[in-house]
Amino acid sequence: MMKQNMIFSDYPELNEKARATAASLQKWHQLLLVGLGAVITYAILGLSTPDNLFDTFSSVFLWLMLLLAPAVGGIVILKFPAWQSLPLSQRKETILYSFGLSLLTLSTVILFGIRLHPYDFGYLLVSSLVTVGYGLFILWLYFRLSHRAEAEKGELFP
Repeated sequence: MMKQNMIFSDYPELNEKARATAASLQKWHQLLLVGLGAVITYAILGLSTPDNLFDTFSSVFLWLMLLLAPAVGGIVILKFPAWQSLPLSQRKETILYSFGLSLLTLSTVILFGIRLHPYDFGYLLVSSLVTVGYGLFILWLYFRLSHRAEAEKGELFP
């Protein structure tokens, strides 16, 4: 049987406000899993449909929401004071998952570009460079958050 409310039982030292924030963090984590399913479905539909998926406003809007909403959520969880009641070590995973989901959404541009513009090298080069650059930013963020989480613990040798 799956353990419910893992955050509550794993961190009994949290005060009431931090427990509510931890519950919100758990809900955000579940929304990211829904977003992951949406991105995978979107990529499969985009590659399997015979016509252009970006012809309608709703599909472009869905793609933009899948790109921007997780990244904005990751920034909110990282920087906003209400979320800082939780230690960074608890928030780090969700922050990185948020930016990772946004990166996965951005990488669908390359998949669609190969299908829609197979001989346009400039389009593929720019979309690939933007995706790799965003991936390098996430890698930098991972190392920075790991360093800050270790410094927040205050342990010299864990």
